[in-house]
Amino acid sequence: MRRETRDARPEATGRRVWLRAVPVLLLAGALVGCHTLSAKKAPGTPPAPAATNAPARPVQTAWAEIAYVNVAQGYVVLHAKVLQSAAGEATVWRGTNEVARLRVGGPARPPWLTADIVSGHPQPRDRVEMKW
Repeated sequence: MRRETRDARPEATGRRVWLRAVPVLLLAGALVGCHTLSAKKAPGTPPAPAATNAPARPVQTAWAEIAYVNVAQGYVVLHAKVLQSAAGEATVWRGTNEVARLRVGGPARPPWLTADIVSGHPQPRDRVEMKW
């Protein structure tokens, strides 16, 4: 006569769960392994260039107008409606012609900021294109 106890049943149920889970886990591991093997390149092919960690940034542009020019001291005062960044290079345009280059980065008190004249001859009312 065989006698079953209640203590033996939960243990047997736990074994059945593991016996069912092991083949599923092995199949999942095999599928992942096959995917990584197919992604590898054939021998003799050069490695891909390393990606940089620096995110690609789109170039943003803001426009300003020259309000005052001090040629003797080599700076200009700009009037800008939008001040995203007060540092960087700027191009001065008169109509469709580039007439000067500026280095923006001096004191700023919105909407006014200063820039050093790098090259050219800017004049009041010239348009300034700032990129950063």
